[in-house]
Amino acid sequence: MAQLIIRVLAMQSNNRKALAIGSESLVVRASGLADRYSQAVGRQTRKSQGQFFTPAPVARFIAGMVDLPRRRSIRLLDPGAGTGILSAAVCERLATDTYCRTVEIQAYETCPALIALLRRTLEDCRRTLARHGKTLHYTIGEKDFVTACAYRLGGGLLHKRGKDAWREYDVAISNPPYGKIRKSDPRSALAARVVNGQPNIYALFMAVAAQMLRPNGILAFIVPRSFASGEYFKRFRAVFFSKVLPRRIHVFGSRRAAFGHQGVLQENLVIVAQRNGVGGREEKQPSVWISSSEGITDLDSAVGQPFPLGRVLNVNCLGGRLCLPTSARDVETLRLIEAWPETFETLGLQVSTGPVVAFRAKEFQRTQHGEDTVPFLWMHHVRRMQTVWPIAGLHKPQYFEASDQSEKLLLPSTNYVLLRRFSAKEERRRITAAPLRATGLESDRVALENHLNYVARAGEPLSAEEAAGIAAVLNLSVLDRYFRTINGNTQVGAADISCLPLPDIQRLRKIGEKTVGSRDPSVVETVANNMLDIPGHLAADIASDREE
Repeated sequence: MAQLIIRVLAMQSNNRKALAIGSESLVVRASGLADRYSQAVGRQTRKSQGQFFTPAPVARFIAGMVDLPRRRSIRLLDPGAGTGILSAAVCERLATDTYCRTVEIQAYETCPALIALLRRTLEDCRRTLARHGKTLHYTIGEKDFVTACAYRLGGGLLHKRGKDAWREYDVAISNPPYGKIRKSDPRSALAARVVNGQPNIYALFMAVAAQMLRPNGILAFIVPRSFASGEYFKRFRAVFFSKVLPRRIHVFGSRRAAFGHQGVLQENLVIVAQRNGVGGREEKQPSVWISSSEGITDLDSAVGQPFPLGRVLNVNCLGGRLCLPTSARDVETLRLIEAWPETFETLGLQVSTGPVVAFRAKEFQRTQHGEDTVPFLWMHHVRRMQTVWPIAGLHKPQYFEASDQSEKLLLPSTNYVLLRRFSAKEERRRITAAPLRATGLESDRVALENHLNYVARAGEPLSAEEAAGIAAVLNLSVLDRYFRTINGNTQVGAADISCLPLPDIQRLRKIGEKTVGSRDPSVVETVANNMLDIPGHLAADIASDREE
């Protein structure tokens, strides 16, 4: 590790003239250190540690979204600091701030090589602020942020913590590490209050940092959008939004926008949230400013508008769900879909996940038909408005043993609506649904793999027309746009689908009557759009979405 530090700093010394104090901004110098570190360690090492460094323009943009408090002394928390790019961006602003005279930075970083570079950046910040008549004190916690501070979430031996352990901050700014961790990970246990399923480390950073803000303090994080909805983050959202409320959100339209140069394909956003205040400072009708850009190059021309907090944060759905419209078309789509009167629950329908977890049921999977086998369906078999089974050349078992041992994994062969649980990150559509006809498989039972969701009615089967009508609505481009506005995951969970509005059952049946048996998704969409009075300007051009 010492050799790595020397190598990175040597790379910097080769450019000493260009990086001399005063010749470049704090952010550019910190970003340069991150670039040289990235070159020295390679992409795989950074990926394994969840290290994705903030580009300089994005760092300045995030810092610019923060309303700095009008205080003589400002405390800044920078968990997962890396080379200090975000701290440097805030210091650039504070250098010319007319109120602030003293800055305290508490940074956390675990990588020894990055700690050396971080210290270099913070010293750079100290000298720069001193030239503007300000004082900077900084401390680097050379430890994991969550492990060190998860006690702030509650629980544990709190009475043994000293007064300094409860220090509060005016601003918490971070680009935290990304990556799933096991429930057995010590950090999951320490942050058990916000863990649901397999947690992603970035959400633990957000939850802990929110607890460390002073009343009315500001949190500014750039993170994946996946926390905004879904079952996995339900407990996190309940805790997080009980402490802070969103004030500004910026959505990157391109998956490669924020960190594409580092090989990351991820939907990212910047969230600026404010800690619940005291003394009546909260707005009576709070709003959230939502802006968007395609990527980094158009950040300066990013457009946005305010939305009522209740429009953005739905506290009644899955522990609080963020809805993020970024255009007038999104707003109109939300109003249209949310005017539909029903949901799966009100219609007596259940959305469930296929019971077969493939790696746990290998002994029942077959590649050829036999007297004791039934059809085994994967997500590959589901296309828009069409369930295709078997598929020639599919390198997966397409038959499943029907026996006393496997009976609990099988479903009666009746009318269902099948949905893919996952969509490829590059796909235009998030929701792909198809009816499964009871007569389509010539079998009395069927096995559904765990990457499929299915819609059924308790007590009595769906009619063929109901299944076709529901599938047609789920495949609508306008509903897909709605779903993307409320959901940032490529995973389409059963709970997420259950929350979707639906037309009344009579209209669903009528759509099904006109589309049952149709395999052309463009024809089905046209019929459904007309019967649901979808305005033409909202109905997307579906020609490019035809199934090949």
